[in-house]
Amino acid sequence: MKINCDRCGEIPCAIFDGYSVGDTLLEGVMFKVYYKNNILKVELNSKDDKDYCRKLNMKYFNKEALEHAKELDIASCPNCGSDVDVPHCV
Repeated sequence: MKINCDRCGEIPCAIFDGYSVGDTLLEGVMFKVYYKNNILKVELNSKDDKDYCRKLNMKYFNKEALEHAKELDIASCPNCGSDVDVPHCV
């Protein structure tokens, strides 16, 4: 599966705000969503996000983020910030 941005073309990942996963606790924490071997993967986007979340139950929140990503229609391009569609495996 590929993620495409109208401005940047094919991109390796898209990002979304953690607010949709952990309400205000994860607001502003960005998750990266991407495909590896056609399997949807989710991880924290930056070292700062990882540092902030170090003391949180990230096993739980990563699971929640993956479930959210499976239904995610729109995310952001990490390069230009444009909205991008995240394709889903059928």
